[in-house]
Amino acid sequence: MENDKPMYVHRVVRRNKVADDRTYWYSKPPGMDRLRIPHLLGTTMFNDFAEKRNREAFALATPLDIGTFDHLAVVFRGDPDHKPHPIAPLSEWTDLKEKTRKDYSRIINKEILPRFGKYYVRDLDAEMVLDLKELFVGKKRMGNYVLAVLSQMVAIAKPRISLFGMTHNPCMDVPRFGRKSGLKARQSIWTYADEQRFLNDAHETDPMMAVNETLLAFTGQRPGDVRSMQVKHYDGEKIAVRQSKTDALVWIPAHKKLKAYLDPIVAERRAKGGEEAFLVQCINGEPMGERYAATRWDEVAARTKCDHLQRRDLRRTAVVRMHEAGCSIGQIIAITGHTLRSALAILETYTVMTYEAAKEAVRKVEEYDDRREAEAA
Repeated sequence: MENDKPMYVHRVVRRNKVADDRTYWYSKPPGMDRLRIPHLLGTTMFNDFAEKRNREAFALATPLDIGTFDHLAVVFRGDPDHKPHPIAPLSEWTDLKEKTRKDYSRIINKEILPRFGKYYVRDLDAEMVLDLKELFVGKKRMGNYVLAVLSQMVAIAKPRISLFGMTHNPCMDVPRFGRKSGLKARQSIWTYADEQRFLNDAHETDPMMAVNETLLAFTGQRPGDVRSMQVKHYDGEKIAVRQSKTDALVWIPAHKKLKAYLDPIVAERRAKGGEEAFLVQCINGEPMGERYAATRWDEVAARTKCDHLQRRDLRRTAVVRMHEAGCSIGQIIAITGHTLRSALAILETYTVMTYEAAKEAVRKVEEYDDRREAEAA
């Protein structure tokens, strides 16, 4: 098994006359510090750990070809390990939210650099961008995201003409996938019956997911913003939310049903953890991570046949219900936190065709017809 180990992996045996000798494995690629491998020899995790270190060492030892996409990625994101001097990331990178940076990095590393890494940025043309787009015909939403990240990288290269020689962004010449190409905005919404099934199960099996669902449904916020809510954000009448995506501060008046549900929960959290306690939390009181929360949510959703719906669909559902209740677009965005500039996009993106909306439209037409006929009589 030792013969199958990755390159630059070394064994150290610690002798002990009293206890058994112990064997440790270290990764020491050229140009990098020695680092102990925290996995068992022969396992996939052992090999992955060592191979990743080897790739990092190779990247450090390979000089960047100035003007290529590999070089642009380093300029954009920075490289703290660059020799001889570390490279700081651009403000365009640091200004992004942490989650956005992770998403961008995944796209850059997986979709862009494997295809364009060795190409000079100045050689990129619309045909190359179009060829990239065609690779995502079966995954149009992902294709649009890849094109957006590529366009952002080229936009960063344009003003740095001495480095990249780019004067035009060819990504702007290639239209994104749209409705005519079959891309439709997600329009799934939760029915009251869906919610009730989910809550009935969650109250019995995972009460924290019941809290999570109730806050999502009544506040219309994103899952990450709901997980960040703390006791101090609720004053008994409203919840203050600093939205992570837009940095907008919104105050959400508590619906009477939400208030009745939330008051005892907040009192309990305050008694145990004070004002800093999270409304949705782990058993130790720590905030619940995205992946951990999603796993617990999915377990309840699968049992209640709600797995065709997503947590973020509750944000859309809240908007639809406010719209059906007769709320104006200004009142809706006061809750959701959108800007007035995006008011029309809210209706287009979040409002779906429902039977209730259709019935209300017909009722208003009937009332209008009755008034018109009465005036004509």
